[in-house]
Amino acid sequence: MASNTNANAARATITSSNIPSTFPNANNPLTTVAGDIVVDDANHRLLVSDHGQKAILAIDLTTGARSILSGAGVPDNINLFGSPRGLRLDSGNNRVLVVSGTDSTMYAVDLDTGVRTVISSDTIPNGNHALSLAVDVALDSGNGRALAVVPVTANPFASTRVIAINLATGQRTMFSDNSTPDGVNPFVNPFGIILDKDNGRALIADADNRSIVAADLVTGVRTILSGDGVPDNVNSFSRPNGMAIDNIFGRVLVTDHPNSSVLVVEPTSGARSVLTSATIPDSINPLSSPIGVAVSAATNQIFILDNQLQAVFAVELVTGQRVVLSK
Repeated sequence: MASNTNANAARATITSSNIPSTFPNANNPLTTVAGDIVVDDANHRLLVSDHGQKAILAIDLTTGARSILSGAGVPDNINLFGSPRGLRLDSGNNRVLVVSGTDSTMYAVDLDTGVRTVISSDTIPNGNHALSLAVDVALDSGNGRALAVVPVTANPFASTRVIAINLATGQRTMFSDNSTPDGVNPFVNPFGIILDKDNGRALIADADNRSIVAADLVTGVRTILSGDGVPDNVNSFSRPNGMAIDNIFGRVLVTDHPNSSVLVVEPTSGARSVLTSATIPDSINPLSSPIGVAVSAATNQIFILDNQLQAVFAVELVTGQRVVLSK
């Protein structure tokens, strides 16, 4: 992963303030429960999956104003979401990929029109390797596929797994589970996934195993990048969930909502440090239950989706200072 070590160049100007009840207004309020967030720099906005509205919201990076990109009646009622969850931007195809849990479907949403197209579901193109209650998705464009996480809560009698979805045909194959390619470093209950292209791996946040698992993109072989005792027990995870690659500083960002924090994971050693939390660097605009994180290369900021506060924070890359962008 690329790194920009010029801290001053990467520093954003953010002024802290008290958390308002709504900001910038009450239009299209965030009602998300376990949603996700991605940056669409080309359109100067964030995209947020919102369970309550069963919609994808767009949030202006400057004003925090919210609008609905795709949902009931926007632009139509074709292929409506059941419960949109994980998001991944596919800017090369002018779309965002969305996994929706209760309808067990992966959609492509046009970034201009909001039109929804089904790429794969439990019946399309067939019933193999079901997407039941998929929670997150990563884009592996080099291999023409997406990787979707299905946690154990989807079916307590089936193994938790990461499924590969062919983006052209929707065909699903097993990428990695507790017997594929082997039983080493088994998943317990993963909830987040991102692609670490530079290191040829997918990174999976295993919430119940308190770890970040690295899975080789070719073999699916799993190793523990960071977790209890790996490389130590400093700043241990409580329940890691959302992740983002920060190419500005060459690091991995991980939300840990029970600890109300976002941790930095060093991509080689797995060492952890706290970037921002309810008390770090101060208690102004404290986080409560951060579940999603995204990095904007255009604005040099981190954006955090807080589930309990139903808010999006903008965070300074170096100091971790927070300001409310949208609530």
